[in-house]
Amino acid sequence: VIRLGRGVTATATKAASRQRPNVASPRSWIRAATICSLDTVISEAGHDPAPLFRDHGIDIEILQRPETVVPITRLAPLLEHLAVALNIPDVALRLAQHQRQARTSDPVDLAIYNAPTLKDAFLYCQRHVAYYSTAALLEIRQPSKSGPIGLYYQFGADQVRSDQITEYGCLMVALNVIDLAQSQPLEVWLRHQPLSAPAIYAEHFEAEVRFGMPYDGIFIDPTDWLRPIQSRDPALHLMGQELAARRKADTAPLSAHLRSEIERLLPARKCSYDSICKWSGIPPRTLRRYLADESTTFAQLKDEVRRDNIRH
Repeated sequence: VIRLGRGVTATATKAASRQRPNVASPRSWIRAATICSLDTVISEAGHDPAPLFRDHGIDIEILQRPETVVPITRLAPLLEHLAVALNIPDVALRLAQHQRQARTSDPVDLAIYNAPTLKDAFLYCQRHVAYYSTAALLEIRQPSKSGPIGLYYQFGADQVRSDQITEYGCLMVALNVIDLAQSQPLEVWLRHQPLSAPAIYAEHFEAEVRFGMPYDGIFIDPTDWLRPIQSRDPALHLMGQELAARRKADTAPLSAHLRSEIERLLPARKCSYDSICKWSGIPPRTLRRYLADESTTFAQLKDEVRRDNIRH
């Protein structure tokens, strides 16, 4: 077995290449709650976030509505613009650190952060990663009994791949290892070339970061895998699981995200099919097809929202 860095083996590479899932659906969304600190990151860098959001077709007020979603086709160009045009190459890493500090009562977060062990936390996260973004995939592999645990992260299909969002996702995984297990990753792999200075990656990830690798992933020591989460609350873990199950958080259907936007637009009489297509970034015919896959239509969703409003 050929060693690749600290504890990462060629065997792990082969296992990942055999078993990685297909690319994510082109219906690419990320929950507003996961980027709610982006305006703060931009402000701290000396820029006004409002016109930047507006220029990229994103309503900045969406950051205050955690249940809504932001189309990746809008978010990725914004992050790339911040990184290149405004010279904030580590914008995604800064965002992850800000999100780390944000307290949350989200049911999926409660279930993860209060799980019995790091293994339980990540297995739950693997099943519910679509709740955070429909473009994200997390695969857990341990190719050999004594080898490192590989947390392979994949963001989107090639046509929507964003190196910035990939760095954000990988750092959030690494921070969970650091915070929940009181440990550090053995090594971090990124497919792309560095966007920032090496010292910045070392500071954020607290581990060696290697670039131009076959996959994006975090490798951790197997002894950390079964380490109990010291700050866990078993009652919150169960409550989070129950609430997430009611929300069907493991599926994150497109119609649920559209309902949220319909609920916002209906009172202002601005809820047209064109406005929903513009907000989602999905062409009209494509959106009809997606909704048909979920056995519903835009008109049915509007009617459901109206009926719910009458009941309440």
